[in-house]
Amino acid sequence: MSIFKLPTSLCKLVEQEISGFWWKTDPNKVGVHWKKWDLLKTDKDGGGLGFRDLMAFNKAMLGKQAWRLIHQPGSLWGQVFKGLYFHSVNFQKIARGTRPLWGWQSLLLGREAILPHINWSVGDGMHIRIREDKWLPIGTIGGPVTREEPERVANLIDPLTQTWNLPLIQQLFNTPRIDVWITERATNQRLIPGLATIAQILWQVWCMRNSWIFRHRPPDPHRAVDDALALSSLQSSSVVSNFSTGRSRTGAAIVDTVHLWKPPERDFLKCNIDGSYYPSSQEGMMACFSRNHQGILTDVYTKWFLAASAFQLEVQALTFTLHHLRNQGIYMGKIVIESDSQILVDIVHGKKKSPWEERSLFNEIAALLPGYPSVRQRLHCGEANGAADWAAKAHGRLDLAHNWNIFTPYILQDLVAADAIASGCTLTNA
Repeated sequence: MSIFKLPTSLCKLVEQEISGFWWKTDPNKVGVHWKKWDLLKTDKDGGGLGFRDLMAFNKAMLGKQAWRLIHQPGSLWGQVFKGLYFHSVNFQKIARGTRPLWGWQSLLLGREAILPHINWSVGDGMHIRIREDKWLPIGTIGGPVTREEPERVANLIDPLTQTWNLPLIQQLFNTPRIDVWITERATNQRLIPGLATIAQILWQVWCMRNSWIFRHRPPDPHRAVDDALALSSLQSSSVVSNFSTGRSRTGAAIVDTVHLWKPPERDFLKCNIDGSYYPSSQEGMMACFSRNHQGILTDVYTKWFLAASAFQLEVQALTFTLHHLRNQGIYMGKIVIESDSQILVDIVHGKKKSPWEERSLFNEIAALLPGYPSVRQRLHCGEANGAADWAAKAHGRLDLAHNWNIFTPYILQDLVAADAIASGCTLTNA
């Protein structure tokens, strides 16, 4: 049992004979098995009788041989196995290989039995790899290796004092703990989202969990957060609508109407533009929602851009919107363009100078604006543009169909309707 792995059928046959002998009272008769053998072979502290589990015992004996091979690599049998199977790698890392002998497979089974319970005991640390070996109580560190990071644990020890080099360790692994992160946000009121937002995020996580289990659709955490924020905005708009119409049951609600979408004046068209920037790929997506004074959606579109910064994306969004309005033939009408970029609005109004990186874009805007006699550029808060923000992020995740501007997604319809109702619009053509 200490050399080869016994077949499972043989172990069960031996255990069956032991169990029959235990319950048999007459040599000529079969005894009644009053308890399962799985219970009988449980230790006495667990409520069993402590009969030996042959398969577990076989695995423990093989683990003992694997432990000997790890600690005695210079023995004769260790050198034979090393020359045959792992002459260029470590025994702990070697794979099973092709067409291995049964004795080698048995030894690997013993290795897998003891590896989860083996930890390095740090001495000088010369042979312990920082990220790959298991030398901490939490297990291996893992993760990518930085360019300046040492490879061995010995480099984390001060050679003079033989103590840990704490400044170096904090510099290399200055990652905040999750409990510290939660505590910081729990004690800072500005970082705590509302209960409605938390509930929507939990609901989206639950929905994505079900989609992964039943539809094998990989979860997207960014989409979960974006949808949760959009639905939370819908709920807030519903509260505002009930409050403004006097249907609220409690008078304790405090409604911040400053951050609500407001309809334009009569005969005006309001275009809300927003962008979603991805610094890693230096690209972004913009979205524009055009609505009239009754809150009715008249036009919607998204566009992908290469951009060096989020501000450059906002400038390109304004430029594209001006070109789009001209192509639609409505540039002569009364138009309000709203953006959440204060710098962009100030530069267009001449209050600030444009950065040199975006100077050519602003020159193009300056050349286009005289062709719009009644256009106005305003600043609005991000909370008042939830529909465009959701559409830009959804376009970046490739979640929108090619004809989404014709068959608008339900969540966008709800966002537009909620903005209109909360601002007192009728949503009718009358």
